[in-house]
Amino acid sequence: MTELDKVVFSRTLEQAAWPNTRICRQELVAEIERMKTEGDVPLSTVGSLSLARQLTGGGLVDRLRLMTFPLIAGDSGREPFFANMASAELELVDHRTLEGRVLLVEYRPTGRDIPRA
Repeated sequence: MTELDKVVFSRTLEQAAWPNTRICRQELVAEIERMKTEGDVPLSTVGSLSLARQLTGGGLVDRLRLMTFPLIAGDSGREPFFANMASAELELVDHRTLEGRVLLVEYRPTGRDIPRA
């Protein structure tokens, strides 16, 4: 991870401690659109629920990787990832089991609304 080029979107950070990192103060969706259009390296994001929601809402997600951990968080769980997002149909691209217990699934948005009864 330290060798990869990284972009941190922030309006408050002055510098990043990680190597190969630039801070971007531009509007997220517009900057990612520009990076996808002008760049030739696949982009990915790790761990930011807010960022993933904005990118999905902006139609910028080509693949969605979800990890399912065998845990029930109950009342102490975090907010649901897909809350307040538009409905979308996903197509399964790949899946595998990690460490014999974590399910990693990869989906591609089809661009179609979900089937309705």
